[in-house]
Order: sequence, then C-alpha cells, then structure tokens
Amino acid sequence: MRLRSLALLGVAAVIVLSGCSPEPVVPPSPSASSQAPTPTPTQEPIVAPEAAFDVTCDDVSGVVISLLGASVEGEKDALLQVNAPNWYPGPPQFMMQRAGGIGCSAGDPVSSGAEGSMDLVWEIVIVPNAQVIVDGVVTRGGRFPEREDVWCGDGHCQVSLRDGDVLMTGMLRASGLVESDADRVRTAMAGLLASASGTLRDVE
Repeated sequence: MRLRSLALLGVAAVIVLSGCSPEPVVPPSPSASSQAPTPTPTQEPIVAPEAAFDVTCDDVSGVVISLLGASVEGEKDALLQVNAPNWYPGPPQFMMQRAGGIGCSAGDPVSSGAEGSMDLVWEIVIVPNAQVIVDGVVTRGGRFPEREDVWCGDGHCQVSLRDGDVLMTGMLRASGLVESDADRVRTAMAGLLASASGTLRDVE
C-alpha cells in the first residue's frame, strides 16, 4: 500500500506553501525582577483555515461512498495518522488545511488499531499551487508520478490528478477494487477536481 508517497507530498506541500517548518525556540533567561506579562484575550474567535476552493470533505466522502458502495467508519476532515509527520507544529493531520487545501480520510488504521482495519480505508488530498508542490517534492529528493492518472488493482486504487493549479492525490482501499475500476474512479475524482479548480481563489 503506497501511503508513504502521500506523506512525502504532504510534507512538501506544507513546507513550500505555508513556510511553517519548525524553528528552534530560545527560552528566555530567568530574571528575578521580571514579571510575566498579562495575557491579552483573543479579540476575534479562532476559526479553521479557509480552503482555496469550494470542495469540502463532505463532497469527497459522498463521491467515495458512491465508488465503494458503502460508507467507511471514522470519516474525518484530516489525514490518516500514518501520514501525519510528528515533527510538524500543531495538529499535523490538519496540515493540508493550513496550506489552503483539504485532507480527508476514513478508516484510519492507526486510530482504530483493529486487526484487518486496512481492508477498508481511504484518503484524499486536494491542494492549490500544484506546480509549487511538485517542484518542492522534486527538489527535496522525492519522486512524483510521471503522469497524472488513476491506477487500480489488488484491492486498492491510487489517485494522482491535476487540473490547472489544483492537485489531487490519494488512495482508496477496499477488497472489491480491481483494475477495471480505474475508469470510474478517474471520472469521479476528476469531477471533484474540476469543481475545486473552477472555484479556486486566493486565501490568506
């Protein structure tokens, strides 16, 4: 199962797009005369990062359910834990949202811990600034698929598609998936990607 390739792409996406690579923190020197400043209350409510397009994880989930013919337990607007690097500051499963994209998954084999939990699991990532991400992966010694496509066989599908400046990567795993499923998976995922590309906008 090709989960680590998604992890590499995710790491590069955040490093290149958000510039949030961790920096060393120098602790302040203790001083007898110094006093801790009074905390300033947050003036505005803390909200989730805004995606650069209108496609949501609910949209992704609906497409995946139609492809697999069943829902998968543990749907969440986050990456699988196996693809969340522990060095990333903050909740690493949400790093795609911090890059203006979305990361969606279900059936997380790490969180469930159940034997055989890998039989039904999926993860889809959609992010803007496609070329920047691809360049970031390559310059850091990673490999990117030679062509955008969908490949299926032996109970899983691998997705790597691009529409303009929006990139989609991901995988579906279910025992019934075979090579001939590639066309319908490609069509469904390309539709999602086109919706994201068609609503692409600048976000902070």
